Formats: sequence, structure tokens, C-alpha cells
Amino acid sequence: MLLLILCGTAALPLGAQWAHLAVSLDSLKVAAARDSLDPVAQYQLGIGYWTDQKYALADSALRRAVRIEPRTAAAYLALSYLNYVRRPKLWEEAERKKPSPAARAEIEESDRYYRRAFMIDPLVDLQVVGLIVPRLVAITDNRVARNFFDGIQGFFGGQYERAFDGFEVVVNAYDPKVREKKIPSGLLLYHGLAAAHIERYDVAVKDFRLLLQRAIEEEKTDSINHFTDLRSNELRYMLAGIEQAAGQRDSALARFQQVLTVDLGQYMAHVRMAEIYEFRHQWDEALEERHRAAESNPEDPSLQYELGLTLALAHRYPESRDVLVEAVRANPLNARIPYVLGKVQALLHEPAEARATLTRFIAIAPSRFQDQVAEARQLLASLP
Repeated sequence: MLLLILCGTAALPLGAQWAHLAVSLDSLKVAAARDSLDPVAQYQLGIGYWTDQKYALADSALRRAVRIEPRTAAAYLALSYLNYVRRPKLWEEAERKKPSPAARAEIEESDRYYRRAFMIDPLVDLQVVGLIVPRLVAITDNRVARNFFDGIQGFFGGQYERAFDGFEVVVNAYDPKVREKKIPSGLLLYHGLAAAHIERYDVAVKDFRLLLQRAIEEEKTDSINHFTDLRSNELRYMLAGIEQAAGQRDSALARFQQVLTVDLGQYMAHVRMAEIYEFRHQWDEALEERHRAAESNPEDPSLQYELGLTLALAHRYPESRDVLVEAVRANPLNARIPYVLGKVQALLHEPAEARATLTRFIAIAPSRFQDQVAEARQLLASLP
């Protein structure tokens, strides 16, 4: 993909990159120490260390973020690039047919994290790539070229409206008669992702359907891909996620089912299907998908939490309590779990258990959970 081709350069000094810290590293350290169990604070601290070229500390903070909350997609995306930033020669080794065993291990780790980021969230924020990609200045009077570079700058700066406007000019420069055949896949990916980020889902769906069609055709003819390529089933999953966001739920359900037909390990497809069934209040179907997700990846305690939450929404409180108790044991760092568990215990008229759980939640809740903390305090005050 063009996105990763542009990244295939040695790490440059911070001043030559697009991404910059909005706050100082010291401020991020203070925030992360205050909210030591907040995955967002840990992720931001990791990015702060990264920009300060303290890569070992960045790695530690990013890994802590995903330990607290295994659904921190942006942290996985950052981790997928970190090996390449720490050792820029890895870009060259990744292009070789037979990299060294040590390099292969690093490449495969990056590959796993990259795919996991997009599996968790097809619209994961790509601003972290701005830490790697050098500033490209369009020294040209060509309108199309200047719009392409403007789109790139908007994309890596998180200004997706600006990115879409730039890429739209480039896309429309192609003759409509040959556009679907001639337009580069990298440009389609940029254009489609920018469109999805600004909720231009009609455009995003069209782009990703063409990308999926191309990927299927390419897989019939070759080839060994490393993490710079998204395989057809991952593109299918991303397309289904965009269709879900667009409200095209029937199409998304069918596509998620196709994803699972190809790869039973894509447990997030079960999660997405459960979300659609929950939206429709089809609780039996939602719970079936939650159970399948948890069975597919028992190492992810977030899946147990979500199963317990769905059981609570379906008013199956005793089952919800039992599942959430196990989820707390599996991940005692995540404040979301005791928050829901305490409310369920209160509904089951278990005041002692609810009091202990909600007190624990208040003790570990990140500061951005202030509304939930206020609610928990009110509930505590109402317990007999």
C-alpha cells in the first residue's frame, strides 16, 4: 500500500515529521502517573516518549496501554511501526525474500500488531504514521500533484476533511472510463479511509469494494505479502465495518459472516455482529456472537466484559454477574468492568458485594470517567 511505501525510509529528526506533541512530555508523564490505569494516558505517554526518541520507554507505555485495555487499536498500530523506527534497516530486510531469523521475528510481530489494530477498529486513527513519514513538499505547479501532497499532509495530521478534498481532486483527474482500472490502490485506500473518517460512507464503500475486488484477483495470481499489504479478508472486514457505520447492517452482517467463513480466527467479526444484533434488540443472537467471540479468543478479557454487559442489557443479571466477576479477575486493571459489575450486583440486591465493587471502581477509575464516578457515588449512597 502507498501508505506503507512512503514509510519505508530511515527515521528522521522530529522536525522533519508531520506529527508533533500538543503538550510537553513532562505533562504527559504527570497525566500518566495520575491516571496510571488509563489506557489513553499510557498511549499518549508512549507517543511522547517516541517523539523524544526514547523508544524503549515508548514500547513499555504502549504495551501497558493494551494490557489495561486490549481494544486500544491506536497503541497496536504504534507498536506495529516501533520496530522499524528503532531499527530503520528493518525496512530493507522486510523487502528481502529471506530475512534473517531475528528480522523475521520483528517483521512478524509488527505484522500481527498492524492487523490487530485494523481488526479492532477499521477506522483507527492514522496520525501515528505522521511520526514516521517525512514531510513531502510539492515543488510543482501541477494542480493534481499539489492536491495529492495536501491530502497526504491532512491525512497524517488527522485533518480528514482536508485529506479527502485533496484526494478527491486526484481521483477525479482520472478519466471516468478507465478510473476503476487505472487508479492506484494506495490512492483508493487513502481516499476511502478519509471518506469514512468524515462519514462520506457512500464514497468509502465504493472505494473499498473496488479494493476488495482487486485483492481477490491478485491473490489468485501470486504472491507473498508482508505487513505492508492488507489481504482480501482484512479488506472485507474493513468494508463490513464501514457498512456497519453507514447503517447498512444487513450487508455488513453478510460480509462479517463471509469473513468468518474464510478465517474463524477473526473474532472481532463476532463482536461486530453482536453489536448489530444488540442495536436491533435481538438478544439471543447477540449473546450467541458474544459467546463465540469469547471462545475464539479466551485470552482477551474484554470479550468476557462485553459478554457480561450484553447479558446485563438483556436483563439476565445472575449470568452477567458471574461472567463479570471472572472478567475482573482476568483484568483487574480495567475500570470499565467493576463499574458494570457493581451496578449489576446492586440490581441483584447484593449490597455488600456492590459496595466493595463500586468502591474499587472509584479507586481505580481514570479522571475522564468522572460522570461514571459520580453515578457510582450516588449508587453507593442509595445502598442499604
